[in-house]
Amino acid sequence: MIETERLVLRHWRVKDASALYKYASDNRVSELALWPTHTSVKMSHEVIEKVFMPNPYCLAIVLRMMSALAVQSAWLCKLTEQSNRSVSACSQGYC
Repeated sequence: MIETERLVLRHWRVKDASALYKYASDNRVSELALWPTHTSVKMSHEVIEKVFMPNPYCLAIVLRMMSALAVQSAWLCKLTEQSNRSVSACSQGYC
């Protein structure tokens, strides 16, 4: 878990399904995120269990003031050594 004054980045929980559904059921969101529009809370529940929870680099973003899911997810990759370099590289993204 990563915490700041305003945000918490944490692993997904099954109970986040309703909040994810509110976001992922919007066609405008799914079109840009390149995933199918969620048609039920059950579908969101399955995505959390089968896609998000097994991936340790997929985190839920929560606004502290709301204590509710604020943004769908954050994807962080693990640091990897670059060939012929002494530095590591990492990519990140959110939607």
